[in-house]
Amino acid sequence: MHLYRYSAEVQMDGVPLEIRPGYAGFTPPGAEMAYRFVGHSVHVFAHLEWPRDAEPSAPLPMMFPVGPSFALLWERLEEAVGWFHHDPLRAEVRAWDVLLALADASKPGSGLAHLPRPVQDAMRIIEERLGEPLSVEAIAREVCVSHNHLSRLFRSSTGSTVIGTIQKRRVERARHLLEFSTLPIKEVATMVGLPDLQQFNKTVRQHLGVAPSFVRKLKVEG
Repeated sequence: MHLYRYSAEVQMDGVPLEIRPGYAGFTPPGAEMAYRFVGHSVHVFAHLEWPRDAEPSAPLPMMFPVGPSFALLWERLEEAVGWFHHDPLRAEVRAWDVLLALADASKPGSGLAHLPRPVQDAMRIIEERLGEPLSVEAIAREVCVSHNHLSRLFRSSTGSTVIGTIQKRRVERARHLLEFSTLPIKEVATMVGLPDLQQFNKTVRQHLGVAPSFVRKLKVEG
């Protein structure tokens, strides 16, 4: 899994591909690579081993532009690299988190470019600070619109409210951490901005229909 900040050409098992700043790329195990670099070439990467008994749930392109979330995902993957030697579990969780985000970004129409600018900026704030307290009022101030105007823009362009989007993303990230990590449930709750375990359990139940412990149990048994 690579994130690129340079331009180059690469042949992957004989398939010609272009690398551009802001692109992500996936290299299958054992693939033959032939690069043609142009100048200083900076990228960040992680090697991931897919569970032996699991199949990918969605196809991933070998190379694609990430879009507006590129800078945030670059920062997250750099964090994973920095944590690898002293906190490998935390690094693994963050790397899988980046992979999940890239899988979402690779889907057609998944970018934010079609959304109004205040909504784009608000979505980035939500993604960057999901583990922190978030309010519509504070987000609106930061994107320089009124609380009511941001609420109207969100509903008209996404079909959801700001609070609904925050809760959905928190639950999606919590589900990912419950399924792909062994972090204690209390730590998962804190990482997604719901440190109160009672509220965390209630929110997960509302969205997924089961308790967090059951989400983990289903994944382990499955």
